[in-house]
Amino acid sequence: MYYEKVEERIKNLSFFAECKTIADFPQSDEVYHFNPIGLVGVFGNRSKCYCNRDFTVDEVKEIVKDLRDKEKDTKGNYDLFTIKTSIPEADKTYARFTEELNKTFTKYKVNICLRKIHFLAQVYHETNRFRSSEEEGKTSYLQNKSYYPFYGRGLMQLTWKGSSGSGRTGYKQYFDYLKRTDYESNYSEVGSEINLVFDSAGWFWEQGKTLSNSNIGTWNAPSFAGTVGLAVGKENASSEKQIISYGNNSKKYGTINLNLLADNNWIDTISWLVNGGANGFEERRNYLKEIKEIMNYENCINKN
Repeated sequence: MYYEKVEERIKNLSFFAECKTIADFPQSDEVYHFNPIGLVGVFGNRSKCYCNRDFTVDEVKEIVKDLRDKEKDTKGNYDLFTIKTSIPEADKTYARFTEELNKTFTKYKVNICLRKIHFLAQVYHETNRFRSSEEEGKTSYLQNKSYYPFYGRGLMQLTWKGSSGSGRTGYKQYFDYLKRTDYESNYSEVGSEINLVFDSAGWFWEQGKTLSNSNIGTWNAPSFAGTVGLAVGKENASSEKQIISYGNNSKKYGTINLNLLADNNWIDTISWLVNGGANGFEERRNYLKEIKEIMNYENCINKN
């Protein structure tokens, strides 16, 4: 009877085979020692902190719901991409949104709470509260833009005039990065293909903000006239530049990795680099604060 109980206990504890599919879990039954208190702490932090893990669909829903309910115009309305978009209906779900968001965060190293919070604060505003994947406005309005038809698309509203004065520069850089040459005919995919809607934002966030100076060294944020300029100057942000080129283009660009600015919580400098002006400047600050509260940033294991 005793031996039967021991055998049953051993069987109940033999969980290795069932757990082999878990990332980083031991792949053999060799003995591993762990501190049970530490193990409990790890699982406890998982429910409170978003560092180095994926969002669940319910967590994304909670973030959007809480943000929408804080504003009169969006309170009670939680549908995604309902205003200006060409995204297929099948991709307008929270499951697809969460899937592409997690892929983007993994690919572009938006991997700790503060980076995720800053990214979300920017794209929430850029997309008019996750309701548009393209720059809003009537066709007649957009046609008057110097960068038409390369107007803003994707979560980060990709466009960049460059020295040519047209918006094709930003699109060309991104398509070069994708090793594609069809940007002049298929630029609209950045606002309609759900993977590109997200991926273009991640690309811009990590390596797409182009500077006028491509020399190796440190970039220091300038101080300039106006409310935005004074706020940027006050943060006194700086970062080592990345020197990169795209596709077969031999031209080199100096870029800023916005992850590094997010690590220092430089919200005003990030907003200026993303938007290029004062659009939604105060709102982006508020979204940052609100998302920190929603994601319980005070309990982040990497909080400074």
